[in-house]
Amino acid sequence: MTEFPETLLQFIQRCIPTYQAAELLLFLAAHPDRNFLPEEIVVSMRPVVITLPAVLEYATLFKARSLIAEKDGRFSY
Repeated sequence: MTEFPETLLQFIQRCIPTYQAAELLLFLAAHPDRNFLPEEIVVSMRPVVITLPAVLEYATLFKARSLIAEKDGRFSY
């Protein structure tokens, strides 16, 4: 079994606080050609359940860490 590089583990620990946050980041990465309003993310991620406050919290965190972009209230990878 291959172990994850230490730099990857440090990145995850530093930038991705929860499993739900990871799901949001992976969702945005899977749609790099789109940008989403937070409400659209909640609906588009179904059947995964994520609340609007959680989307706003994690998107703000990811934007601050330059993992995603935000323009006019829309988020993109």
